[in-house]
Amino acid sequence: MDKDLEHQLRQAIDRSRQWASDGWPVTFGDRGVVVSSLSEAQNLPLSAVCRMVALSYWQNVHQIGHEAATWGEKALRHLVDNDLRAVEAAVYYACYLERPLVRNTATWQPISSLLQRTLDISAALDE
Repeated sequence: MDKDLEHQLRQAIDRSRQWASDGWPVTFGDRGVVVSSLSEAQNLPLSAVCRMVALSYWQNVHQIGHEAATWGEKALRHLVDNDLRAVEAAVYYACYLERPLVRNTATWQPISSLLQRTLDISAALDE
């Protein structure tokens, strides 16, 4: 279980860091300009009306992804210490950060669900 969880955490950390570069289609402005990543936003012409909004959105995605990855790294450190409650708390924060983007990312919620099931089983065995 720990190796599987460690693998999933590492994958989620990597995916979180790639949210802004991998991206997804997002429509900006009255003309419905689709900008699907941070690099596309950066490459919009300076004269593009939606450029600042698209840049702001994708920079925010970049920041959120890196913050979620930081919480994932904390979860990994807690996993090494075999502190599943602390792992759960760190993953919770990653889920919280991901929440505004979850329709497009869904990176941390599956790990949170797995942890919850594991902790529920563990608690039942302790009773």
